[in-house]
Amino acid sequence: MNGEVRIETVLAIEERLNELAELLIEVVEDGASVGFLPPLQRSEAIRYWQQAVGPDASYSSLCSAIG
Repeated sequence: MNGEVRIETVLAIEERLNELAELLIEVVEDGASVGFLPPLQRSEAIRYWQQAVGPDASYSSLCSAIG
């Protein structure tokens, strides 16, 4: 993977929900052991991020959801 890494502050999960869902789908397809089996449906990935982070998410809750 060759690309630029950016760290951004996200004020609302809705701004990045599709990107987060796509990321989750891709890592599951690549064999990551993150609690899902392929094929992961987009609706399930979106639901995961909505529940894991929620509307009043903070940086620490996002880090907990990822790590």
